[in-house]
Amino acid sequence: MKKFSEEFGVISEAILDKFWVLLSSTTESVAAGTVCILTMIAMDIKKHPISEICNNLGFTQSAVNYQIKNKIFEKLHIPDFKTITSSRELIKELIKKNIDIK
Repeated sequence: MKKFSEEFGVISEAILDKFWVLLSSTTESVAAGTVCILTMIAMDIKKHPISEICNNLGFTQSAVNYQIKNKIFEKLHIPDFKTITSSRELIKELIKKNIDIK
Protein backbone atom coordinates (compact mmCIF):
# COMPACT_ATOMS: atom_id res chain seq x y z
CA MET A 1 0.00 0.00 0.00
CA LYS A 2 1.32 3.42 -0.96
CA LYS A 3 1.47 6.15 1.66
CA PHE A 4 0.78 9.81 1.08
CA SER A 5 3.23 12.41 2.28
CA GLU A 6 2.39 14.57 5.27
CA GLU A 7 2.27 17.54 2.90
CA PHE A 8 -0.46 15.80 0.84
CA GLY A 9 -2.55 15.36 3.98
CA VAL A 10 -2.07 18.96 5.13
CA ILE A 11 -3.00 20.39 1.72
CA SER A 12 -5.98 18.03 1.36
CA GLU A 13 -7.29 19.07 4.76
CA ALA A 14 -6.90 22.76 3.90
CA ILE A 15 -8.73 22.29 0.58
CA LEU A 16 -11.51 20.33 2.29
CA ASP A 17 -11.88 23.01 4.98
CA LYS A 18 -11.96 25.82 2.42
CA PHE A 19 -14.36 24.24 -0.07
CA TRP A 20 -16.47 21.94 2.15
CA VAL A 21 -19.53 24.20 1.98
CA LEU A 22 -19.40 24.00 -1.82
CA LEU A 23 -18.75 20.23 -1.98
CA SER A 24 -20.89 19.01 0.91
CA SER A 25 -23.97 18.25 -1.20
CA THR A 26 -22.32 15.34 -3.02
CA THR A 27 -21.44 11.82 -1.88
CA GLU A 28 -18.48 11.32 0.44
CA SER A 29 -16.53 9.41 -2.21
CA VAL A 30 -16.97 12.12 -4.85
CA ALA A 31 -16.06 14.86 -2.34
CA ALA A 32 -12.98 12.87 -1.25
CA GLY A 33 -11.98 12.22 -4.86
CA THR A 34 -12.42 15.88 -5.76
CA VAL A 35 -10.22 16.97 -2.84
CA CYS A 36 -7.64 14.31 -3.74
CA ILE A 37 -7.48 15.47 -7.35
CA LEU A 38 -7.31 19.15 -6.38
CA THR A 39 -4.43 18.30 -4.04
CA MET A 40 -2.64 16.33 -6.75
CA ILE A 41 -2.96 19.31 -9.10
CA ALA A 42 -1.77 21.76 -6.44
CA MET A 43 1.26 19.56 -5.71
CA ASP A 44 1.86 18.90 -9.42
CA ILE A 45 1.52 15.12 -8.97
CA LYS A 46 1.05 13.57 -12.41
CA LYS A 47 2.06 9.93 -11.96
CA HIS A 48 -1.47 8.79 -11.06
CA PRO A 49 -4.08 9.36 -13.78
CA ILE A 50 -7.22 11.16 -12.63
CA SER A 51 -9.34 8.45 -14.24
CA GLU A 52 -7.57 5.83 -12.08
CA ILE A 53 -8.42 7.74 -8.89
CA CYS A 54 -12.05 8.04 -9.98
CA ASN A 55 -12.33 4.37 -10.97
CA ASN A 56 -10.85 3.26 -7.64
CA LEU A 57 -13.39 5.38 -5.75
CA GLY A 58 -16.30 4.20 -7.91
CA PHE A 59 -17.32 7.19 -10.01
CA THR A 60 -16.51 8.82 -13.34
CA GLN A 61 -14.05 11.61 -14.02
CA SER A 62 -16.98 13.68 -15.25
CA ALA A 63 -18.39 13.63 -11.70
CA VAL A 64 -15.26 15.37 -10.40
CA ASN A 65 -15.21 17.71 -13.38
CA TYR A 66 -18.80 18.67 -12.51
CA GLN A 67 -17.90 19.34 -8.87
CA ILE A 68 -14.93 21.53 -9.74
CA LYS A 69 -16.70 23.43 -12.53
CA ASN A 70 -20.21 23.85 -11.11
CA LYS A 71 -19.68 23.71 -7.37
CA ILE A 72 -16.42 25.63 -7.09
CA PHE A 73 -15.61 27.76 -10.14
CA GLU A 74 -19.18 28.82 -11.03
CA LYS A 75 -20.16 29.46 -7.38
CA LEU A 76 -17.05 31.61 -6.96
CA HIS A 77 -17.78 33.37 -10.29
CA ILE A 78 -14.46 32.33 -11.84
CA PRO A 79 -14.76 32.00 -15.63
CA ASP A 80 -12.79 29.95 -18.16
CA PHE A 81 -12.86 26.50 -16.50
CA LYS A 82 -13.30 23.84 -19.19
CA THR A 83 -12.07 20.47 -17.95
CA ILE A 84 -9.72 19.29 -15.22
CA THR A 85 -6.98 18.51 -17.72
CA SER A 86 -7.20 21.70 -19.77
CA SER A 87 -7.65 23.95 -16.71
CA ARG A 88 -4.82 22.63 -14.48
CA GLU A 89 -3.11 26.03 -14.25
CA LEU A 90 -6.39 27.77 -13.43
CA ILE A 91 -7.02 25.19 -10.68
CA LYS A 92 -3.49 25.68 -9.27
CA GLU A 93 -4.02 29.44 -9.23
CA LEU A 94 -7.35 29.08 -7.40
CA ILE A 95 -5.85 26.78 -4.78
CA LYS A 96 -2.78 28.94 -4.23
CA LYS A 97 -4.98 32.00 -3.74
CA ASN A 98 -7.19 30.22 -1.21
CA ILE A 99 -4.83 27.82 0.58
CA ASP A 100 -1.53 28.63 2.26
CA ILE A 101 0.83 26.36 0.30
CA LYS A 102 4.53 26.69 1.03
